Amino acid sequence: MFSTKYDFHLTEKNKKNDYWKKIASHIPNNFADTILLPPPNITGNLHLGHALDTVSPDFLVRFSILNKKSIYWIAGLDHAGISTQSKVEKLNLPELDTNEKKKEYTLQTWYPQNRKIFAQQWEKLGLLIDYERASFTLDPAIQKQVREAFIKLYWDGLIYRGTRLVNWDPQLKSVISDIEVEHKPATSKLYYLKYPLLTNIKKRKNQEENLPKVTRAVIQNEKGKILLVKDKKWGWNFPGGKIELNEKPAAANCREVKEETNLKVESLEKIVEEIVFYANQYWKTYFFYVKNYSGEIQIPKEEKEKILAVKFVDYNSLEVKEARGLYRSFFTNLDEYLKPLNSVKNDCLLVATSRPETIFADVALFVNPHDKRFKNYLGESVRHPFTGKIIPILADESIKMDFGSGVLKCTPGHDFIDYELGKKYQLPIISCCDEKGILNELAGQWQGQEISSIREEFVRELEKTGICVKIEEYETNLACSTKSGAVIEPLLSQQWFLDLPTLIKKIEQKNPNFLKEIEFIPNQFQKKIEDWKNKTREWCISRQLWWGHQIPAWYHKKTGEIYVGEELNKCFCVEGYKKNPNIKCMLHPCSLWEWEPEKDVLDTWFSSGLWPLIALAKEGEKFPSPPPNCYPITTLITGYDILFFWVLKMILLGTYFTGKVPFQKVLLHGLIRDKYGKKMSKSLGNGVEPEELIEKYGCDSLRLFLLENNIWGSDLIYEESKIIGCWRFCQKLWSIGNLITNKIPATELQKINKKDLNIKK
Repeated sequence: MFSTKYDFHLTEKNKKNDYWKKIASHIPNNFADTILLPPPNITGNLHLGHALDTVSPDFLVRFSILNKKSIYWIAGLDHAGISTQSKVEKLNLPELDTNEKKKEYTLQTWYPQNRKIFAQQWEKLGLLIDYERASFTLDPAIQKQVREAFIKLYWDGLIYRGTRLVNWDPQLKSVISDIEVEHKPATSKLYYLKYPLLTNIKKRKNQEENLPKVTRAVIQNEKGKILLVKDKKWGWNFPGGKIELNEKPAAANCREVKEETNLKVESLEKIVEEIVFYANQYWKTYFFYVKNYSGEIQIPKEEKEKILAVKFVDYNSLEVKEARGLYRSFFTNLDEYLKPLNSVKNDCLLVATSRPETIFADVALFVNPHDKRFKNYLGESVRHPFTGKIIPILADESIKMDFGSGVLKCTPGHDFIDYELGKKYQLPIISCCDEKGILNELAGQWQGQEISSIREEFVRELEKTGICVKIEEYETNLACSTKSGAVIEPLLSQQWFLDLPTLIKKIEQKNPNFLKEIEFIPNQFQKKIEDWKNKTREWCISRQLWWGHQIPAWYHKKTGEIYVGEELNKCFCVEGYKKNPNIKCMLHPCSLWEWEPEKDVLDTWFSSGLWPLIALAKEGEKFPSPPPNCYPITTLITGYDILFFWVLKMILLGTYFTGKVPFQKVLLHGLIRDKYGKKMSKSLGNGVEPEELIEKYGCDSLRLFLLENNIWGSDLIYEESKIIGCWRFCQKLWSIGNLITNKIPATELQKINKKDLNIKK
């Protein structure tokens, strides 16, 4: 006799006994079906999304067992590179003072503890998973197969090392994938910068004829003291003497200049030549930024006889100081001449940017070809307001005419949109900082500082010099790391890449319709995955972490040559040398110390993409060698949000290595959202732990809710009232069971065929 109230503790107790474990661990020799479980990250507790991933396939497994149909559920856990590393480092254990110790601790202590937690959570959900057989993406046999896959792709010419624009997390100091980037609404600032037009110089030839004649270039300090004068005969005039052009300034004569400007004596001639060069090219400003000069500027002989006028910008302060005093009358006339030419409309293009600190790496300006405001400037050029370089004005239809000023500064080394424009128009792609975010020589006096920290100070300098003329706020979406919360820095970086477009071409040469061999449910995702396949780009597969699959590559310390292979010592032979055409010199055992291993690890999605091929790997097996009765896999159930990041990559890699698509069916569920339609997460405060619901209503109520409300391809709306409704249904079944056991003897119940049992309204 049972209690009248549904007691889920009593019914679910049987789900943990040996009977279910025997069913889960029974693996027949031949399977009618196989199901692949998306391996959850080893980092934490199962959430409702994981529960949805597991309850639907568990239903199929149970249904097959009831129909005496053989089925095997391939289960495992993912090592979760960045997430795991972050959690272990947050422990801040003093004994883990090296990366090797951290890795050893994570593999031998932290992972086994978390594996037990996952087994308990799977058990609470009532899943028919063989916990003992569940694999791990860093199991030794799996690691070996991942390395072999990398090596084969490398020697097939599909993996290479190159410099590309990547998502750089400045806090983690590592590349992260697109799925680990979220766009958060934020109020940011637009900075309007003046880029002087060169077109007006050409249009003012008649005006230039009326320019006052001057035969000297003047350098003075910020207090107005004349330090150096260059006269018409191209000689040097100092307060203490005079020398000819071809002679280097004497130390005695230049001492005062050296002290005032903080410049080396031998740099003075180059600086003046730089001033003269800019004056020749750019009449309308008549003052120039004298910076730390690091290269030769060759001035044509015919340019040297031109009449020049310059104002000096102090080396340290960058403040514009007029050369008055002896030349007061000239500069008074010159100022009057320049008055009508100083308007932004006539002389400059205004560029609105949210990232003024990347100005050092600008290579072009872009406008929309249909924007009438700029039709007269297409094909013309501007002079970069900071570096002085001449950069072109180009047109592209992707430029938004109603955003900012309608003019985009193109910085391919620091922005993904600009990067695509740079490739499209074959522009130079340069970066003004290194992989640590430290500004390089392109930044002039800002070299050595972090690019993420200079914005406020740099903008103040731009305002002082008149380059920044307006700042306004606007609403935008900031790209942030889901792992650290830091704002993503698009960065040019040398990384390992997998050439997915070429891999796809090789697959399609043998089977052009390979994606159509898989049934996608709902079928609208068939077209979506085809579209994504056609838009696929090269994939950055390296990460700057200590936790993950080590990249099987070595670098020669002197030559920089690369060896890729299972073990370095295998190339110390004639056959090994023949198979490694990128190694220019013959290797021998005594040179082993000349090579150092790659420190980077593989993107977690790389090993995940191989999961159908490696999940059941055993020691000693060569790659790829999935059991014949487990490949292709019958069914995969997963979320539509990782259709590109995981499902497509499994299909591409599986098909490339075996010639067969890895799945017969792919069922795609949606995301779980709250009643307001927001994605559920801890950070938003609307997340719900499955264990809390199980303790309150029982796992059958939760399982029924997930099955009943899951419409393939659509998001599932969570409301606790729906769980309560499922609990009430379980209560009705409980009451029916009570009624039957009270009315029918147990001996009679045993004679009833289970297939004849059903519920009618």
